[in-house]
Amino acid sequence: MKLKTYPNLDPELFDIVAAIDEDFSTPPHLLAAVDFRTIMDGLAARSELKRPTGVKVSERDIAGAGVKVREYSRDNSPSRAVLMYMHGGGWTVGGLDSHDGVCADICAQTGMSVVSVEYSLAPEHRYPVALNECLAVYSDIRRGLGNRYPGHDRIIVGGDSAGANLATALCLKHRDGGKEQPAGQVLIYPCVAVDFDLPSYTSQANAPFLYRDLMEVFWKNYLGPALVGDHYACPAQAADLSALAPAVVMTAALDPLVDEGDRYAASLTRAGVPVFHRRAEHLIHGYLRFRTVSGMARDEFDYLVRALRVLAGD
Repeated sequence: MKLKTYPNLDPELFDIVAAIDEDFSTPPHLLAAVDFRTIMDGLAARSELKRPTGVKVSERDIAGAGVKVREYSRDNSPSRAVLMYMHGGGWTVGGLDSHDGVCADICAQTGMSVVSVEYSLAPEHRYPVALNECLAVYSDIRRGLGNRYPGHDRIIVGGDSAGANLATALCLKHRDGGKEQPAGQVLIYPCVAVDFDLPSYTSQANAPFLYRDLMEVFWKNYLGPALVGDHYACPAQAADLSALAPAVVMTAALDPLVDEGDRYAASLTRAGVPVFHRRAEHLIHGYLRFRTVSGMARDEFDYLVRALRVLAGD
């Protein structure tokens, strides 16, 4: 992978991209899922969990769902909202530690309580296992509003990449089931369509961090080799996107998923859903991880914080 292929890449990410290459002597799409996880877990273990002062963290299992969550909170929270956060990783890698810093920083800067979900991973647990687990966690959070989460009366669902897929699928499930929508949905570089013919899958086929061959593996892990899934697995396939929660959709130009994210934002808008859509022109998939080393990534995180406050009504 050569940096000259990406003349528009934020220069502050050059060293990060080089380090990603060094961490994988074998390209990730050629690794077995368990081996990929071992490498990613090792990278997470090398990074000390750094949480802002004043953020309290606890873990618990969701009764009857077999799912662990990690909860972040602040004393005397100024926010009315709980953010339920689903991590990215192609439904294949990632967990509570991989996104600990993001969740802790969101809690610190918005005042929201944040509930990070450790859903089951594919290919051992294919669709719809992870979605069903997230639905169970959402129900548990709703039951805890005002009690376990004092002063909170609404839930925002969100996530990055595969987690964004789960967040918007949850909204579709609730609408189709006649249930109340969350206060908002936050979709950060979302994967919502199995469509490898989109232009960005060609222009960004070898993008850093996430690339076409790896995304194909992720979808096959989640849906099976035949890549068959309904509109809850592939939300962009939904014939009707109306009456869904207000959405924040954030995409990155140097990402094979950028076209589907941008198009999904446009489809939500056409369906009458209020949408805050922001595209980062010089960043790659996963840029939230790099907010401490890239000013551009930090600007996107700051935008996310402002958008969350709007959705929360704070």
